[in-house]
This record gives sequence, C-alpha cells and structure tokens, in this order.
Amino acid sequence: MVSNSKQKEIVAKIMNEIEIMDEKEFEALYNQLDIDHQMFVDGAIRKFADFTVDSEHGDSDK
Repeated sequence: MVSNSKQKEIVAKIMNEIEIMDEKEFEALYNQLDIDHQMFVDGAIRKFADFTVDSEHGDSDK
C-alpha cells in the first residue's frame, strides 16, 4: 500500500501533468491510488473536461 503522503504526491503529479501525460503513465500512477484519491482525481478530471467544453462552446458563439 502506498502511503498517504505518496498518494498526495501522485495526485499532484497527475493534476499538473494531465495534459502531457500519456495513457500508460497515467494508468500506472492512477492504479497506485486508493479509492478516495482516485475519486478525487476523477472529479478533478470531470471539472477540467466540463470547463474545457464550456470554454469551447463559449468561443463558438462569438
């Protein structure tokens, strides 16, 4: 089991590098997380995706 502090480091790395990280690296890091940290990452990715979609649609209306 990965320590809580190490999981926080992994979450920070994922959040900071999500746009440039390849799928294999993401999965390797994500799979080290417990369910609580995975849920946090999932939520953050959803918010990021929602923001990106909203931003794209906002620009297309102009």
